[in-house]
Amino acid sequence: MTTFTQSTAQALYVLPESVNPTLPYSIGFWVNEGSIEGSQTLSLEETWTIKTGVYLFFKAALEGNDAIDPSVLSDRIGEFLITPSVRNTRFLWIDNPEELVSRWRFHALTLSPTDTVERLTFFNFRNYELAIASGVTCQLNATKDGFVFAPDPSLHNLPNTETESPETESPKSDPFYLSTGYGAHQLKGIEVNEAGEAMALPFSGELAGCLSFALTLQNRSPGTASFEELVYLDVTLRMFFKSANSLLDQNDPLSGFAGLNSDQDFLISSHRYPFLGEDSDAASHYSQQGDGSQNLTLYSALDPLQPLNSDRTYFAFVEPGNLNISDLSLPSCYRTNLGYSIHVTPHGHGDSRLIFAERPGQNYSIFGSPLYLVPQGKYTLSVPDYESTPIPSGEDFSIRDEDNFLCGLAG
Repeated sequence: MTTFTQSTAQALYVLPESVNPTLPYSIGFWVNEGSIEGSQTLSLEETWTIKTGVYLFFKAALEGNDAIDPSVLSDRIGEFLITPSVRNTRFLWIDNPEELVSRWRFHALTLSPTDTVERLTFFNFRNYELAIASGVTCQLNATKDGFVFAPDPSLHNLPNTETESPETESPKSDPFYLSTGYGAHQLKGIEVNEAGEAMALPFSGELAGCLSFALTLQNRSPGTASFEELVYLDVTLRMFFKSANSLLDQNDPLSGFAGLNSDQDFLISSHRYPFLGEDSDAASHYSQQGDGSQNLTLYSALDPLQPLNSDRTYFAFVEPGNLNISDLSLPSCYRTNLGYSIHVTPHGHGDSRLIFAERPGQNYSIFGSPLYLVPQGKYTLSVPDYESTPIPSGEDFSIRDEDNFLCGLAG
């Protein structure tokens, strides 16, 4: 059972389990009216009935060295909720709780009295954003150790359905989507399971405090068009190098980049090398799924406070709990020395992932660099002969003597 224990601040209850032993991280529950009389512990199910309570996820410890004072944190939460726009906050992620409220970096999810999301909410991961629409329902999961979010069919479009409502109905919105390129592109294929649930927020286990979901990238026209949604996700390898412009004058006060053209301060550029094939020909060689499509489903976890922690923020190729090698055969941009495409087959959920890395634009900046995705873990390599398109799922292609891999950035 997921149980909160009362801290030295009567209004603040915390989970005793450690979420991340390598980094201070705590999960708590704050009661707006103060403590619950006679209750030093509260189950997650009991806290859900306290409609004025706030679930907290924050990067600080309540015990040990450099611990935050529970009373100070409790007072700051009360101060935070004075602001009308966040008064109905139900879930609150705080990156820097030790600082003054005016300096907090936070994500707040507000709910209405009927346990639906109050307004369109964005979780920012620099140039990526996860959106949850107004009207999405929040409820306890079946095991009472976390929450699930579900779309309302009367308000929201469902994946793989028409996005336009009949003229007799009010326009519907997309319940969830992942945007990339600072909002330029929207990936709307967040899947809804048989129970009607699309997103989970566990309070136990290694992903406690993370938002998890399955995202299907639509490969709409294999063979005739590029795999656009994969391009938008930006899964690449990059080569970085110093970028200088000889025309920049360091003494020109009107040049904003003049001071970034020296050995100490300089701009950084990079060349992009896709990990998986993105062009129209490669799009036709992705594994065929059970529904006949050549889409690619990624099982995602996003921690609003730790986008660069690969244990808590990632996109996996197989569903959680599945440790077996996948049956996918994915065309990569690697080649043999004779020019044949090398395919990669991801391993289990914890063994093969896509994780965020930073893409700096200069050697020093006070701002966070944009992110892109890189492969992590183990992948089995193969060289199909492309006699069939798409590549059948689970088919084994042995590597022949002549299949020598081309090394370096050209391969």
